[in-house]
Amino acid sequence: GVLTRTIPTGQRGVNDVAFDPQFGRGKACVAFAPVIPKHARYATLFRDLMTDEAFHMKTDVFPKSDVLCVEFLGQNSSTALFGHRSGAISLVDKRSRSFMRVANTSEQGSVISMLVVDKQNPSSVVSKKSFGLCLLYDIRNLGSQQRRSEVWSMSPPRGNFNPTLSSCCSGLALDPTQTILVSPFIDEERAPCFALWSLLNGQCIGTKRPNSGATMITRGALPHCELNRTITPTWEMIVGKGDQVSIKRPKKRWSVWFKLATIKSIAPHCTGSIHQLSFPGDQL
Repeated sequence: GVLTRTIPTGQRGVNDVAFDPQFGRGKACVAFAPVIPKHARYATLFRDLMTDEAFHMKTDVFPKSDVLCVEFLGQNSSTALFGHRSGAISLVDKRSRSFMRVANTSEQGSVISMLVVDKQNPSSVVSKKSFGLCLLYDIRNLGSQQRRSEVWSMSPPRGNFNPTLSSCCSGLALDPTQTILVSPFIDEERAPCFALWSLLNGQCIGTKRPNSGATMITRGALPHCELNRTITPTWEMIVGKGDQVSIKRPKKRWSVWFKLATIKSIAPHCTGSIHQLSFPGDQL
């Protein structure tokens, strides 16, 4: 039969969960993105599934703001990043019980997605705000009075960007070289689009709209576009004679995958669909 287990979170609810990068290899820690009521005295941030031991942090230290996303810091099993509704980002080390503020409260929206740039040697993290802004931070500069932790502030191109509808877009991905950032937004034609930024200089280097089968969002519908962080080789479906279908893998291309959905739509082929978006570049 199917075995199930309910994990106690110690709070009213969670918005996200992250599993220990060493999970299944002698460790079984889970990090939570908890809902934090105003009257809460502490937040439950980690739980060990082997010992059922929970890690709590008092809210007089940890920001009293709902956590919307959580991310372990690379391969480090004891340290995680927490993105808050207030726009702040917290870095917590449960081993030393230390807390640091990566980003302060911002008017640019809530932190809805985060991505560690190099999981083997984590020194940078990218965050996405609810109105489309992406920021690159160098966590090595935390606590420094001479250097800022914020490296680049990256916005979708002006004139072709709907910030209100883009609040329903989430997710970040990096190209195989980990120097180009990809993230979705909704353009002025109410269609999903993807911006690409260089992490070397913070400049937007282009945008790309998916094929026509994934672009149209009907009037009155609320679009939702969620980008998965995993990058894959590109596969193409070729229909030949006699409707024979073959799958080919083009050289020098890589892909990201995204989910497109609408709350109210008269175009059912766009509702809850999964799409591939291909880019030129070195393979994985």
